[in-house]
Amino acid sequence: MRIAVNLIVALIIAAAPACERGSSNSQGPYVFNKEEQPHIFFIVVDTLRSDHLSIHGYARATSPNLESIAPKSMVFLNAISPAPWTLPSFASILLSKHAFNHEMNDRNGSAFTGKILPEYLAEKGYLTVSVQTNAFVEPLHNGFSDKYMYASAENGIDTRDATAMDQAIEWLDSHDLSNQKTFMFIGLLAPHWPYDANNDFFPDYVGDEIFISAPERLMSDFGESGDGGMGLLYYNRIPYGIREILGSPASGGYYTDARVYTAAYDAEINNADCQIGRFIEFLKEKKLYDKAMLIITADHGENNADHEKYFAHGGQSNGLYNSLVHVPLIIKLPNQDRGREITEYVRSVDIMPTVLDYLGMAVEGVDGKSLMPIMENTGEVNYEDRPVLSYYKQVGGATKELSIIKSGYKLIADTEGKAELYDLSRDPGETSNLAAANPAMVEELKAELVAQSGIGLE
Repeated sequence: MRIAVNLIVALIIAAAPACERGSSNSQGPYVFNKEEQPHIFFIVVDTLRSDHLSIHGYARATSPNLESIAPKSMVFLNAISPAPWTLPSFASILLSKHAFNHEMNDRNGSAFTGKILPEYLAEKGYLTVSVQTNAFVEPLHNGFSDKYMYASAENGIDTRDATAMDQAIEWLDSHDLSNQKTFMFIGLLAPHWPYDANNDFFPDYVGDEIFISAPERLMSDFGESGDGGMGLLYYNRIPYGIREILGSPASGGYYTDARVYTAAYDAEINNADCQIGRFIEFLKEKKLYDKAMLIITADHGENNADHEKYFAHGGQSNGLYNSLVHVPLIIKLPNQDRGREITEYVRSVDIMPTVLDYLGMAVEGVDGKSLMPIMENTGEVNYEDRPVLSYYKQVGGATKELSIIKSGYKLIADTEGKAELYDLSRDPGETSNLAAANPAMVEELKAELVAQSGIGLE
């Protein structure tokens, strides 16, 4: 049955018109048929790196539902997260603040200052509803005045995303929304470690061409330096069909080949995409989709087998590499009749002022800038006034790390003297550190980081 459904989805996608490609500056103005006050549905997928989505060219078909909406959406190819883990990233998104400009950078954060997006929307008459799967978002729930729901794992089986979508759909279905506009904020968690070996999509990816062609990378230290062994894929806990393909692990009873975990991660991306597809189908059935604003992004990415440490992020992983901060961003505006792929760098902190700009609401004291001029292609965008910054404060420690992307280069620097410089146009995987060869660029970007953040760097 799943094969037949996937075939139908593939045929629908193939028949759909392609997104316009290229820089937004290479196209003419885009005039939207605006809704005065649309429903707004905002989905954040935890731990979803952009380059593992088929909508962005990844060879595995991980995102058929995102692909299905792309022809009538704005698809941002270079969106950057403010932080490499959940709490500061969510706070930055809802506050429109760089992570170094708010206090939500520690795991025991229990309060925050500042006005978040749902509070602005409540003033506009919106019902504000949050449906979450990650407990780290808990400190932000007070900003939602009408409903806050949390979907937890049940019976030891991680069903959170499906439960969250059930809750979201049931809430919408039980309310008369004809004269009451709603802002619904949904957090999904499927791509976050640990991965479910019983995921329906996992068998498709184990032993496929990507698996075979990728180099084998052994995670010999993962049980100690990752999560202490929690979440490892043990031979006796995975389905028989996968055991037959992979064979027995060499030792320890669990698999140490990073390709297995990459396949499992990709399968969980497909799982999250499937839940998004359920939600989109519901909105269409209820005649809510066309006139609604839909926003889909991620809080951060995941370091798979790109940099040490494998399959980790935030405090478990070193650095602010693009594997950790390059995230998807899709915005479908009300009544949008054609799509565009936008190549300019944008930031997650730009989302909140974009929503408010669309509604004609002014916002001050934030770090983000509205994306409406970019989407409308008015030519009024000053990219020098849109610094692409990410930040990580060592949890429980003093080290602070910052990154900046400018003029095709990316600098990662910290308060202990670290400096890594990458030419993203030639080295998108950030494998060749050019800091020693180009000290002038390092100093130029470091000076801008200090000026933007107020944080002293060695």
